[in-house]
Amino acid sequence: MSRGLERLELEAHREQLEADVRRLVEKYLAISEWDVSEIDEPLAKWDYGAYEGLRSADIRNDKPDWNIWRDGCPGGESPADVSERADRLIARLCTMQGTVALFSHGQFGAALAVRWIGLTLVEGQHFALNTASVSLLGIDPHHPDRRIIELWNEVPHAQPKDPP
Repeated sequence: MSRGLERLELEAHREQLEADVRRLVEKYLAISEWDVSEIDEPLAKWDYGAYEGLRSADIRNDKPDWNIWRDGCPGGESPADVSERADRLIARLCTMQGTVALFSHGQFGAALAVRWIGLTLVEGQHFALNTASVSLLGIDPHHPDRRIIELWNEVPHAQPKDPP
């Protein structure tokens, strides 16, 4: 199979996965008691540009020291682009009242967290997120000007079944 055809198939698969995730989020929110005001595109995954559909190992075959958090992606987003996107979202979040739920791709979730606490984007490489994990970004109740990470990468654990 040609590399171009593989990329087209991967892109179609990615679009289907994104549509499936959007439907799951909408379904979850519909049965929750939360008031949903919007689904926001700034929570999208990192734009990989020319690297879309490639694994990190494949990219490192050509560029052994490549690090998305430092180097970004040709034809896609740079770390500065992602940092600015996270900062714009944080500015919006700071105008909102109450609890806000966000659903996002893991890399952008890490980017949002590091920018939330004032770190540079490159530090996001140290904030791994598992699929379907829960994290809480908050404000220190004793220092209202200090943003904190209250919970990070929490994954529900399977409950053991009772013996018959």
